[in-house]
Amino acid sequence: WVKFLDPKIDYNTTMWKIATRSSTWSVHFNEYAKKLSAVFNKAHAKVNFVMIGACDGTSDNTIRELFLPNDHWRGVFVEPMGINVRDLITFLANKNVSQRSLVIRAAATSKCASPTIVVERPLYEEKMLLNQTKKVIPHWLRRQIGSVLPSWRNHSRKEWTTETVRCVTADTILSEWGGASTNGEVSATRSLKRPKKRRPHVLKIDVEGHDYEVLMSFMDSSVRLSELPLIIDFEAKSIAKQYPKAKARMEEIGYVVSPFGADGFALLRGDVVLQSLKKRPLHEGAADSINF
Repeated sequence: WVKFLDPKIDYNTTMWKIATRSSTWSVHFNEYAKKLSAVFNKAHAKVNFVMIGACDGTSDNTIRELFLPNDHWRGVFVEPMGINVRDLITFLANKNVSQRSLVIRAAATSKCASPTIVVERPLYEEKMLLNQTKKVIPHWLRRQIGSVLPSWRNHSRKEWTTETVRCVTADTILSEWGGASTNGEVSATRSLKRPKKRRPHVLKIDVEGHDYEVLMSFMDSSVRLSELPLIIDFEAKSIAKQYPKAKARMEEIGYVVSPFGADGFALLRGDVVLQSLKKRPLHEGAADSINF
């Protein structure tokens, strides 16, 4: 993968636009994900895919176009909403990919102040099932707009409902995934040892307004360089005013990051990938300024 990257082209956001003829950053993520998949497949290597906010799995293009058809992809899918988790597990089973999937019912964030966290979602699904509406409510409205309940509000909105789920960070997700067997269960033997983490080669975040907290969890100072994702797709518009701070943090570590837009894309530079083999923690300094 490092040999594939050309610093003159791949570390230049202007060149991304020229190469894809698009200013939509999610398009660049899709193209790099395809290229990474091809490189890893040629080397007979596994692609580790992490999806935060997986919904029920049916509407995501990375799941549909890359994860499902490629046996060299394995994934961990984090989703808090009960109906989505139920249907996601069924969806993956029906596609015969359960053996290379781990579903974690939880809400991800940067720091867990409590073992649990409250999320909310609209009751449109229940309304349709009970025939309480004559309109056909689209999938995105029924399933994709749930979010973490804001700290300043202790109850759900009208015609919404709340669910209390596990709170997890990037560290928890990667440790649980590393300790899972092929059938998705956590190995009791491995859990007694030092947690083994899997590097997320491809990270995708879609958590409806909580993107900054999730993204910063994967960029935390306790994270080792060897645990950094190679490419990242996230919703920049959800980060909004905190985008400059998030961009600066990622660039400090060694990412090339897209300018602000509806979507966000980040690519870890090849020199940092090579340095990451030494597994130094990020708190020792930025990728450009320390001796590894």
